[in-house]
Amino acid sequence: MLFNNMDNLTLTNVTFSNAAGFAIQLGNVKNAVFENIWFKDCYADGLHLGGNCENIVARHIYGEVGDDLVALNAYDWQNSTVTFGPIKNVICENLNLSPMSPYKAIRIEPGVYTYADGSKVDCAIYDMIIKNVQGIKTFKMYLQTPPYVIGTEPEKG
Repeated sequence: MLFNNMDNLTLTNVTFSNAAGFAIQLGNVKNAVFENIWFKDCYADGLHLGGNCENIVARHIYGEVGDDLVALNAYDWQNSTVTFGPIKNVICENLNLSPMSPYKAIRIEPGVYTYADGSKVDCAIYDMIIKNVQGIKTFKMYLQTPPYVIGTEPEKG
């Protein structure tokens, strides 16, 4: 499910099963609550936050996913995202990843988006709390860069 350009979103008591891509993807969303969400045999990320998200609560998130249980991608590659920009005020609590999940991770990914004219957007992540996490073995925290082959120019917007 893709949620984009929304305010005051609540999604509770939902199970996602056999999702081919990101089970839940959002961008440009303010004031959202995701609570009691179950993922069953989902291929990629469970809850995938893109840029320009603010005041997000993810509570009691459970299940089996093929990639990140929760991903906070303020910036990602152009073919992987619908939005980019800062992410502010996020609480993730009571996250429980199934032992059957092949990839036991959470992603925290800021970056800098560069337009073709050289102007830039700081895609930082501000004021985040993550607590009471089970089944996660890796917290992937890094500054995302545009993809490129060494010796060539990185992609531009």
